[in-house]
Amino acid sequence: MSDRDIVELRIEKLAVGGDGLAFPEGKAVFVPGTVPGETVRAAFPDGVRASGDWAAAELREVLEASTDRIDPECALYGICGGCSLQHMAYSRQVREKAEILRDCLSRIGGLSVRDIDEVPSEPYSCRNRMQFHLAPSGGIGLKRRAGTEVVETPTCPIADRPIRRWMEAREGRGRAREDLRSYLEGKDRFLVFADGRAGDDGRTEPGDARVYLEGRDGEVRVPVAGREIAFHVKGFFQSNLRALDTLAPSVVQGLSGSRAADLYCGVGLFGSFLRDSFEVLVCVEHNPFALEYARRNAAGRTEYHALAVEEWVKSPSARKGFDAAVLDPPRSGLAPTVRDWLADARIPSLSYVSCDPATLARDLKDLTGRGYRIESIGMHDFFPQTGHLETHVRLRWD
Repeated sequence: MSDRDIVELRIEKLAVGGDGLAFPEGKAVFVPGTVPGETVRAAFPDGVRASGDWAAAELREVLEASTDRIDPECALYGICGGCSLQHMAYSRQVREKAEILRDCLSRIGGLSVRDIDEVPSEPYSCRNRMQFHLAPSGGIGLKRRAGTEVVETPTCPIADRPIRRWMEAREGRGRAREDLRSYLEGKDRFLVFADGRAGDDGRTEPGDARVYLEGRDGEVRVPVAGREIAFHVKGFFQSNLRALDTLAPSVVQGLSGSRAADLYCGVGLFGSFLRDSFEVLVCVEHNPFALEYARRNAAGRTEYHALAVEEWVKSPSARKGFDAAVLDPPRSGLAPTVRDWLADARIPSLSYVSCDPATLARDLKDLTGRGYRIESIGMHDFFPQTGHLETHVRLRWD
């Protein structure tokens, strides 16, 4: 690598995903491990993807450090691909994520949003659901930051305490593979779930806290904001229960009336709260396995439709009036047919939960252009130490 491949950059902001972003001569350059406001020296190594208007660089030296730069908690930070922001004070992480959201809303959605409610999480010991791999050594691992290699991970500071203790008990060559052999059935990756909220003091482990493993265990039951929610360990469920205790009530707060729709309902988490405030609840979920749990979690005066929401909007059920709807789509956001239905349905109150600020911005641009008004936006930090974020938007039909 020649000196021409080394550049001095001023980091201006964080990009979606958590990399620092600089703009030398108008070209966007992404630099992991940096903090906005810093001056750094970065390199463009051979083989790094680039295009005409952007490039990816590697941090070589921090010339002017931010006062919010801190030492990472994890010895594998920068090697393991799980975290991208441990070098930044947590309060700054939360502010920067709100700015990422604000930038997407402005740049993609054409929306000027001043007030974003910033809802932090516990910065560590917060992940209740994790996917692990078996490393070549036979130990537990996570994917390397760059590439597909698995890095053996003897512990993890963002894992909830029961998961971390389970990992630490299996440290050492081959121990995990031997422990897991009987129920991994030839797979080298698996899901783990645990709820250690009752043991937050870190001194004692609650008697009912346990680790659930894909392949060994089945149903899991956890309290969320006072409601017991059941799901299968290998199915999708939110990975930060402490943050979910705050998000779930805020999604349904103030919603009431005759009919409500819980779209992309999953196992019926939000429906379990909605059912108390409406005469009829309509749950729509394309995954029939998840919908069976919704039948239990959101039982009551409820209709259940095992359909993709894009198909359900064409059904007779969708042509009935609704007083409110909760939307919790996948990362791809709302399909055009769903946005068309929402515009035609003119639902008085919408609660939109998003895990992708870019597709959220696209959808809000469409919905606000067709009669909906944004009442509030909250950035919920479900994924501390990473560039990912969750957003809750409340909209009203004007």
